[in-house]
Amino acid sequence: MPKAYSYQRFSTIEQQRGDSLRRQTDLAATYCKQHGLDLVESYADLGVSAFRGGNVAPETRLSAFLDDVRARPRKVPEGSYFLVESLDRLSRNKARHALRILESICDEGVTVVTLNDGKVYTAESLDDDPTALLMSLLIFVRANNESEEKSKRGRANWQQKRDTAITEPLTEKLPAWCRLIRSEGKKTRAGKGVPERIELIPERAAIVKQMFADYLAGVGQVTIAKRLNLAKVPCWGRAMMWHTSYISKILSSPSVMGVYVPHLLIGGKGGERIKQEPIHGYFPAVVSESDYNKVQSLRKIGCFAGQKSEVLNILSNLAKCPLCGSTMRRVRNGARARAKLICVKAKAGAGCMGYGVDYQQLEATFIAGVTSITVSVPSVTKQQRVIADLQTTINRHKQALTNIMQAIQSGQQTPDADIFGGGQAVPVTMLQAVQYLESKIDEEEKELSRLQQALALVRGDAVRERVKELRRFAAAADLDRAAINAVLLSLCSHVVVDYVHNNLILHLRAGATVEVAVNMADEAIQHRAMRLITGQLMADEVI
Repeated sequence: MPKAYSYQRFSTIEQQRGDSLRRQTDLAATYCKQHGLDLVESYADLGVSAFRGGNVAPETRLSAFLDDVRARPRKVPEGSYFLVESLDRLSRNKARHALRILESICDEGVTVVTLNDGKVYTAESLDDDPTALLMSLLIFVRANNESEEKSKRGRANWQQKRDTAITEPLTEKLPAWCRLIRSEGKKTRAGKGVPERIELIPERAAIVKQMFADYLAGVGQVTIAKRLNLAKVPCWGRAMMWHTSYISKILSSPSVMGVYVPHLLIGGKGGERIKQEPIHGYFPAVVSESDYNKVQSLRKIGCFAGQKSEVLNILSNLAKCPLCGSTMRRVRNGARARAKLICVKAKAGAGCMGYGVDYQQLEATFIAGVTSITVSVPSVTKQQRVIADLQTTINRHKQALTNIMQAIQSGQQTPDADIFGGGQAVPVTMLQAVQYLESKIDEEEKELSRLQQALALVRGDAVRERVKELRRFAAAADLDRAAINAVLLSLCSHVVVDYVHNNLILHLRAGATVEVAVNMADEAIQHRAMRLITGQLMADEVI
């Protein structure tokens, strides 16, 4: 008894709720019974589009069958039957590519049967009967045209939705702090109210706002998550607790300032996702663009990565030794001992002969002196020019990407067409060009974002605003060391603890330096440090 293999496919999971799978399965079983065939295996791609060849991707069941047909020793015996409801179940790709699939199966001695019309295709019939070959080609042409038209309508519909996105929501997928408000009158086909607008969930928006306020005040992601868990604030979604990774995701999401970034899918399910222009004002904003950019700048610097405990040192991650340039840390040897700032290399005996300085004195005099500091900010014209040049490059690459996408969408080109039209030693397909440009634009936009965020920290108005914040925190009745540290981290790349001259030298990210007089070292230490710097003090004299 000849063996038979059936293939079922439909494009969307929604079709599984209908009659498609049962119909295709019953047709195969009935044909086998009527023609004395042994149905040994069924291959099914459920929710897989055949447009653009999606159902012959390596992970699909049709691809598995084609591998079995070509396998040696044979897994599918010569003389077997391959049963499909219609040729468009086999492929909706361009007719030339679709025909190759049919021919490749027939060339292995397998008979293809379309169950809706009872047509039989073999290598012999395709060779000897021009009508059979022509009809199969026309069926594939019609199937591809139908899918192409449906795809165009879908893209046009999506573009129309995008154009009206501010007043008519594009998608029901929303940030966890937003909800969709539906019309009570107008209904969708599913019986739901038509989406009208997106609004904030007040209690969740308040949590997001507090996350940003905490981070700007020097509280790390670990501590933010811990506070939410200790307060027993209900998690959003299926998680049982607040995780640092989720806090990070929220802090980095542009949706908090109302921005939505849509994507266009090229080539159906599993195809290339192309990032589109962001839509500003799509979501209700929770935080200002200014605060969002400040947080991104601090995250880029890595200010509070892994921070778990209370900030006790206003110069944490900033203080540098005046002798060797290494980090200085706050240490306290015993409960009654006074805290000191000391070079990590000196403490470890790793070559630096620097001194520890009294932290309490340093902090108190810095807080008193910082209220009167003035900052002169250099021009940022060079940075602005670099940003403008990069933006021009991005726009040029985006235009090239748009041209290729329009050629594919209009049917003028297929994703696997050579972009150079031949003549190249190594062909470059349209899809490869899309992937390259998308990757390049993504890299360039990340660099642009980094440069813009860096510029946001060094612009004159931004620096002056941060200096005002520093003065305000310093003048507060209750000293908030974490907040002062956060402001200093955004202002400074590092701070040299110059105990030789009793100064803190603030090296601003904007390029300038500011000196603040402090009281941290007595005259004996200053004298010995000066002798050490000038080479007058020997190593065995250092205490």
